[in-house]
Amino acid sequence: MPLIIQHLKLEVTTSNGKYGVEIPFELGLFILQADNTSGKSTCLLSILYALGLDGMLGPSHNPPLPPVVTERLEYNNEVYNVIESEVFLEISNGSDVVTVKRQIKGNQDRHLVDVWDGPMLTSPNSSYRHKNYVVRRTGSATREIGFNRFLAEFMGWKLPTVSKYNGEEVLLYMETIFPLLFVEQKHGWSDLRSRFPTYLQIKDVSHRVIEFICALDAQEIATKKILLKQKERQIKDNWQTIVRECNRLAQSIDGFIENFPQEPKSSWPPLPYPQIVINKEDLKVTIGEEIVELEQRLGLMEYENVPVVHEIVEETKQQLNKKEEQLVNIEIEIKLLFEDIGQQRMQITSIESRITSLKNELQRNKDLKTLSELQGIKQLHTTEGECPTCHQFISDSLITPEIISRSMTIDQNIDFVKEQIKLFEAMYKSESSTLRLKERKLRNISQSASGIREEIRALKTTLTSHNNAPSYAFVEAKFTALVSSNWRLESLQYKRFN
Repeated sequence: MPLIIQHLKLEVTTSNGKYGVEIPFELGLFILQADNTSGKSTCLLSILYALGLDGMLGPSHNPPLPPVVTERLEYNNEVYNVIESEVFLEISNGSDVVTVKRQIKGNQDRHLVDVWDGPMLTSPNSSYRHKNYVVRRTGSATREIGFNRFLAEFMGWKLPTVSKYNGEEVLLYMETIFPLLFVEQKHGWSDLRSRFPTYLQIKDVSHRVIEFICALDAQEIATKKILLKQKERQIKDNWQTIVRECNRLAQSIDGFIENFPQEPKSSWPPLPYPQIVINKEDLKVTIGEEIVELEQRLGLMEYENVPVVHEIVEETKQQLNKKEEQLVNIEIEIKLLFEDIGQQRMQITSIESRITSLKNELQRNKDLKTLSELQGIKQLHTTEGECPTCHQFISDSLITPEIISRSMTIDQNIDFVKEQIKLFEAMYKSESSTLRLKERKLRNISQSASGIREEIRALKTTLTSHNNAPSYAFVEAKFTALVSSNWRLESLQYKRFN
């Protein structure tokens, strides 16, 4: 969409009253003809200043305007001090019209821009929606209250992401684009390329701007580079997740991982080969050594005498009854714990939602404070509670008004929301820790239940076997101990690293 300038109004308040100029613009070529030192450059710079693009001229935050609108105004050989000055600009994008006001000198901060949603200059109307924006402040190009963001959206521009010299990714600021669209009158005609603002620290700024204006493929390539860098960061983040998970698994058997790279590698496995080391009686043994020791220890079980069924019938019945009763209790505990974990997760989700809401509320209060500090919120003078003639206090109601409690200030709101965020973050941390403990407990209990079921099955098999047959439960216990130990240790070594 185009940016059409429809009307300019420059107003200066002096000790001798108000002075200024209004220039209506028409579609097509517009030529402003006047004598030297009559204010042509001042009007053009006022347009630039009203659009919040004075940053293209340099890092200074002082208005790039002559003393006639900032200090002294000469009229009929008399010099008057400038008390207040401001510029109004009515612009259109071909369908919508807005009016922009920015103060040059006065009580209102010059980083504030007033915007009316309508042609306030050519068709004044008090019903136009009014909003304040900030310019040349942090976030003015990205945040909702930023005027540069508003102007880019108003023009239908989708600004690309570019790189700074420090590696940070930022939007291509509008101050870097307009040197190709707006020629500054004093120095701009000498060399257009030298007028790009370098203090914004954007790499190859002239190339990036020309690529954006001409819609060249180079910008698409630069965007792909940015996406590849983002993918690289994602791969590194995923790798860190894997590192943490492997460390967690190693810690579950009182071990740790040696020679495990903290950054992703292009080839695998690296040298020296990563391995899990277990702390055992103040000694460090590899997981392979632990497996060998387990196999040797379990091998000794082969020499134990295996009892026959008729020798242990009564003992087996007692063990079976005990195990079945124990399984019932564990299954009840698992059910209750599973329901408790579900409620815990719902509670954590609710806390996360509350934290997000509070952070949004905090940002809104900070934005409101920024606007308030820039004196963007002005109190309109009304006759409420005041005689319009003598200005003495009068009551507007025949009924005694109720005492209304005073609301909190913006700073008090900010402090209150910050405390709320701290409180809910502490709750989130506590609830998450409790959830992890419950999930760990559930896993342990579920594993115990599976073991008990296997023992019950083995005991029942023993009771139904021939009287002279060896105890199935005893043999099953030996076999399970060997297999489970080897599987648990070997799975950590091979499944995680092969």
